[in-house]
Amino acid sequence: MSYERLTEFSCMEKILKENYYCTIALEEKPSPYLFAMNYGYEEKNLYFHSSPKGKKAGLFRHSRFLSFWIAKDVRLWGNPQNPCAMNMLYESLTGKAAVDIIEDNKQKTHALNLITAQATGSSGFEFSSERLDSVLILKATIIEITGKRSLN
Repeated sequence: MSYERLTEFSCMEKILKENYYCTIALEEKPSPYLFAMNYGYEEKNLYFHSSPKGKKAGLFRHSRFLSFWIAKDVRLWGNPQNPCAMNMLYESLTGKAAVDIIEDNKQKTHALNLITAQATGSSGFEFSSERLDSVLILKATIIEITGKRSLN
């Protein structure tokens, strides 16, 4: 099994656009807090939504940065009769991003539509002010990203 580093941003961006789910790590003492979220992607920015209350919201409000991991097409490959010859096939991205909380309702609506479109292909939704006030929207600007692809 061999591996290939993805060096062209266009290859990494394709993975960002084709997925809708990632794992995020935020700083929490004594160890990172790790959780999964769906996302929307646009122009080197990942958008997330969360409840404005709870542990995640508190960590987002006090974190300037996050780390993320995205995997695509993960599957086991090889001969199941010889487990030592089995391997994982995948494409993955690991990155760091600067986090900002979006307060503007127009920007919140845009972000929610990106998140929805990424997961379902549907967008163009309108949201009431009450609904927008009930959600925490985050913009994570990618500052570092690496990619890897396993080859069989």
